[in-house]
Amino acid sequence: MTTNSNDKLYKDIIDFAPIGFYQTTPDGKFTLVNNEMLSLLGFEEEEELLSKNIADFYFDPQERERLIAKYDVFQNLRLKMLKLNAKEKMAVLSGF
Repeated sequence: MTTNSNDKLYKDIIDFAPIGFYQTTPDGKFTLVNNEMLSLLGFEEEEELLSKNIADFYFDPQERERLIAKYDVFQNLRLKMLKLNAKEKMAVLSGF
């Protein structure tokens, strides 16, 4: 497999995974989201979510900064998040 084939394979694995995947910059700008994450947050178009900041979806906007300050790596943290329509949703996050 070529590098481009591998890149496409990994992107497809992430895009079609049954759980939400995302990646952000340190300041919270989305750089990668998969189809399930779009659905979980109430979006239809990737570009629309990529223009947002992850902090906008935390029930408590300062929660993200507290998590970053406390953990280098975290797994299975449960917290309230907000969908596009401002409805609450419980989320389990893991990150590094």
